[in-house]
Formats: sequence, C-alpha cells, structure tokens
Amino acid sequence: MRSWFGMLLAAVVLAGCSGGEGPAVQRAGTAALKPATGATATIDDVAYIASEIVGTDRLPKDRLEEHGEARLEGLARRVPAYRLRDQPKAALRYTIDGASTWMAWQPQAVLYARRALARAEGANVSQIQTIDVIAEDWPDACLGLGTAGRSCAQTVTPGFRVTLRWAGKTYEYHTDRAGRAERAAP
Repeated sequence: MRSWFGMLLAAVVLAGCSGGEGPAVQRAGTAALKPATGATATIDDVAYIASEIVGTDRLPKDRLEEHGEARLEGLARRVPAYRLRDQPKAALRYTIDGASTWMAWQPQAVLYARRALARAEGANVSQIQTIDVIAEDWPDACLGLGTAGRSCAQTVTPGFRVTLRWAGKTYEYHTDRAGRAERAAP
C-alpha cells in the first residue's frame, strides 16, 4: 500500500512539472521547445511578439541578414535574430523556426497601435491588418505629432511608424518603444 501511494504521488508531481510552458510554447519533437504565435521575446532591448510562421518559399534566407539576438521569454534561451537585408529601418525580425520556416516577430507596440485603432473605429483588432513597421527616432516626446498649444519635451524618442489598414482605409500610428501609440493626422 505504501509503495502504491508513493508511485501515485510521484506521478502527480511529475505531471505537474511537465506542463508549464503555457500557450505560447509548443513542443517540437520530444525534447526541444520552440516559440508559437503569441510568444514574447526581447530583441534589441524592445518587447516583441511572435506574429506568424513564414515559409522559406516566401522568405528565402538570402533576403535576410543576422541582426542581434532574440531572448525568448519562458524558454530561457537566446537565438539569432534576422532582419530584411538592405532595409535597416524595417522593424520586423525573424528567427529560425525549423528546417523550412521562420517565425516572424513584430514589436509589441504594433499591437498597441492596432488596439488604439480598434477602439477609435469600433473595430475588432483581428480585422486590422498591419501593412508596415519602421523604426523611427521621433524628434520629441510627442512622437513627432506635436500641435500648437501642446507642450512636448524636446528629447529624441525611439519608436515605430506603424501603417495599418482597416475597412479599405490606411492609418498611420506613431509609437514609442514602451507601447504608447498615437494616430497621425491623415
């Protein structure tokens, strides 16, 4: 009886330790873990989110160049990050996700811009398409959107120019790296 209870206790403890990755991690084979869409990472000291899996047929490796590393949250590992060759301001990053796929990563600030547009237009975030994400150094704390009567600290503010599309219209948002997103005038 005592050994049966011990085996049951050990099985419960092992079962409890085996899960824990959460929805943003998936098993690849039996031992390795890799990020899934929705996983988070830090790239160039900026918070990123895994947005989609891209096949090497759509994005061959010769179109990319290594640029820094991604620190994958929850996996306690670092992997090389890549960006589009000859487009140094492009903010999307890629990591190897298998023999024939890449994981595309976008700054989390893009999600904040999409949420801001959804609130402003009464749309669902999933209906908003991301068109482009460009790294920018805004000339002031107002993200380059200062207007008469608005006081802006004159300090360079790193962030992103995010172009979104919803209901056939294109919108531009300026963000900082922390996630503040403001809509640019049309």
